[in-house]
Amino acid sequence: MTEQMEEGAGKFGEEYTDRNYKITDFQCALGISQLKKLDKFIERRQYLFDLYNKLFSEVSFIELPIIKEKIKPAWHLYTILLKNIDRDKFFKYMRNNNIGVNVHYIPIYHFSYYQKHFNFNPKDFPVTEEVFKKIITLPLFPKMKDKEIEYISDIIKNYR
Repeated sequence: MTEQMEEGAGKFGEEYTDRNYKITDFQCALGISQLKKLDKFIERRQYLFDLYNKLFSEVSFIELPIIKEKIKPAWHLYTILLKNIDRDKFFKYMRNNNIGVNVHYIPIYHFSYYQKHFNFNPKDFPVTEEVFKKIITLPLFPKMKDKEIEYISDIIKNYR
């Protein structure tokens, strides 16, 4: 991911594929202690999500997240889709304004490992490609202050 942050959104140079799901005793203890705060974290994230949505409701170049019926998300990320603007330019603009945006949900065939070892063709995944070109993640964490989201909103509204 360092390469992505240095060069902008959409640059991926993974050489190997592997996973290590082991966690330390300390991480387990921390996780258990955080479970006591989970409901408050989710409640705060929902509030911040709603604030983002309210502030962006009139921004023509943002497509807000869709919430399906009977689903109660934890809002671990706040992702938006950008309409009719270049995501990489927007990414750099936001980073230049000290806002820690990111790109998540990168199609697997964009990574060099999969390009080297598999014969995926991005043209076989037109919907995935369309979403990937437009998706960006905005900061969202329980200790965020309302004024931080308002600042992010102001910066975004001044884009163009």
